[in-house]
Formats: sequence, C-alpha cells, structure tokens
Amino acid sequence: MTFDVTNMPTALEIRVLDSPNEGWDWEKLSANPEITPEFALNHFTNNWVWGENGFSRNPSCTPQFALEHPTIAWEWGWLGFSMNPSCNPDFALQHEDIAWEWGEFGFSCNPSCTPAWADAHPHLGWWSGQFGFSSNPNCTESFVLANPDFGWDYGIGGLSDNPSISYSFAKEHPNLRWCWVALDCKIPL
Repeated sequence: MTFDVTNMPTALEIRVLDSPNEGWDWEKLSANPEITPEFALNHFTNNWVWGENGFSRNPSCTPQFALEHPTIAWEWGWLGFSMNPSCNPDFALQHEDIAWEWGEFGFSCNPSCTPAWADAHPHLGWWSGQFGFSSNPNCTESFVLANPDFGWDYGIGGLSDNPSISYSFAKEHPNLRWCWVALDCKIPL
C-alpha cells in the first residue's frame, strides 16, 4: 500500500480542522507557510485573507497558483507577492502587466531578489532603507561594507533585523546607527 504524502495536511492544518472555533487570527494563518492555499480553498473558504498580508505573501502560495485562480483578490504589490519568496523578480518581468512593488515591502526585501539582480535592473525603483534591501538577507556584511553609500537603514526593519548581519559585525562598527535592542537577540549564547 502506498500513500500520497503530497496531499497530506500539515500539523497546523489538522489543528485548524480539529478546532475551527479556536478564535484564529485568519490573517496570520493565511500568511503562515504551514497553511497551503489548496487547504484554504477546501476549508473555511470565507475566513481566509488572500490579498495583502495573507496568502499573497505566504511562501507556500506560488504566483503560478494565483494565476490559475484569477477570481481571487490577490495582492501582487506592496505586502503581497512582490515580497513573497516564492515569487522571483524574473517571474515579475515576464508578467509586466501586473502592478509589482519593487521598493519598500516589495522585491527590495524579497529573499528571491539579490543585489546583483537589482543592480542589473536599476530602473525598477529599488529601496535600500527600512523594509527594503536593508532587511534583505542577500545583503551580507561584506556587501554592506563594500557599499557604504547605499542608503542603509540600521534600525528595526533594517540591518539590525537582517539575519545576515551578526551581532559581532555591529560591535565591530559601533559608529553606525544600530538598534541594539534588535541586535541583542543575536548575541551568541
């Protein structure tokens, strides 16, 4: 006997099915990668958030899935597919008819977008500050050092929150405007 594990619900999906009246925050559930869009289409269809901050931003939801379901109110730009790691900038260029967000809360902070890719496409309106490339994990410590005039944001939503920037790097460069509260979470134990 064989089982098709590709269609098995995740642990969180099972919990939602078992406790539908738990008082769920449906927006947060919609953005959670443990919840798939296929599951949402089949269960509690009126509760899910598909647009901004919902499935449009959920890494388990691909832009191809969205194109296959055109009647759903997707958010392609700000806080939507533009910042969804499952959506890469090459896909966006192939679909120029869609209103993409390249700057803040868009592809600038999307992990699928690298600084090199952005550098090759300078006309797209990139954002280097808070919730832009400053928070993009592809912006490494060496890239930050090599590009001091990039317009970095060192605070929350910027380099202090960037997973590629270590506490020790910040300590080595104390003259920059770090958010030490955010960096304290990175202190190695």
